[in-house]
Formats: sequence, C-alpha cells, structure tokens
Amino acid sequence: MQVGDVLRKKAARVATVRMNETVAIAAQLMRSSNISALVVKDVVRTEGNTAVGMFTERDVVRAIAEHGAALTLNSRQLDAKALKAAVVAHAKAQGLRSTEWFIFECSGTAPGQLTAYGLLVHGATLSVVGFTMDKVEIRLSNLMAFDARALGNWGCPPESYPAALDLVLDGRVQIAPFVEMHALDEINPVFEAVHRREIRRRVVLTP
Repeated sequence: MQVGDVLRKKAARVATVRMNETVAIAAQLMRSSNISALVVKDVVRTEGNTAVGMFTERDVVRAIAEHGAALTLNSRQLDAKALKAAVVAHAKAQGLRSTEWFIFECSGTAPGQLTAYGLLVHGATLSVVGFTMDKVEIRLSNLMAFDARALGNWGCPPESYPAALDLVLDGRVQIAPFVEMHALDEINPVFEAVHRREIRRRVVLTP
C-alpha cells in the first residue's frame, strides 16, 4: 500500500491553519473537524501560500503545559480507566489527596463530559461548566457509589471572583491567548461569525 492509497480513502478537504493563529484556535479546529493534525500554512514571498509544517495534538498538550497545567494527558491515547489511573498516580506523586476531588468539565463536548464523569472518586464534586447539545449516557448510580455530587455552574461563585482575578493578574492563570475583545454593538455580526466558525477564541463583549 502507498500513501496515496490511504489519502484516497479520506475526505478531499485538507484542514489548514495559519502560523499566526493561537493554539486555542488550532485545537478547536481539530475538535470540530474530528482530526488530530493540521497543515500549517504561511505566505512565503518566493512561493506564495505554502505549507510550512504540521501542528498535532501533541503540540496542543505541550502548549497547555506551558500555560501552567501540572499534568497534561491526551485522551485519544488513553481510555477512561487509564486516564483516571494517570490522574491518581499524579496526585499520589504530588502528595495530594486521592478523594474529594473538584472536577471541572469545560470542554462542552460529549467525550469531555464522559471523561469528567469517569474521574469521579469518593466525595468528588463534578462541576459542569461546558455546554453541548449532544446527549451523554452515564450511570447515575456512580454518584451514590462514590458519595459524589454533580452540578452545573459557571465555574466560579461570585464570592470567589476577587481571588480568581488575582490569579489572572499575577500571571498564574493566562487567559489573554484564548480570548478576543469586541464592542457590544457588534454582537450580531460577532454571533454570526462564531456560528460560521470564523471566530474560535472566547469572545468578550465590551460596552
């Protein structure tokens, strides 16, 4: 078998990303296209619009680590049991507790929600922050078995806003690479651009 034989079985469209796009945009593009790599393109004076490299899921994981994540795991390479085992091992190695975890599901995808639910331990609190219209099949009895709870929220209660803001201002949590600002009176065209997937960062509307 040759490479061309494999390519002929795939979709004709080749997903690409510009060199000046953020990692967040590249990650969202791979998720929406259900692919694990992108062709990176740039404008070269002598050759015009040309491919200059590849961007893969491994690059995403490394970039997340650079933004402060203590542990990064690729869910495409690990099943639910292995993911939980890796987190348990990390907690043990860092001297962290093995129970009463706080789990925040922020992906807004069915696989992400299933992964988060699979991380339940005794006394855990699962906070569902991400939103998806997709249906997820779970065993609710796990909440009873682990004496755990699951709730929906915006990720941070109002009384914790000052402390959360301090984390951002101190540089311990970085959000600038993942958001973009727009005027509030641009809300309609911004929403249309989001639905067309032309905007892939989180949008912040300012008065």
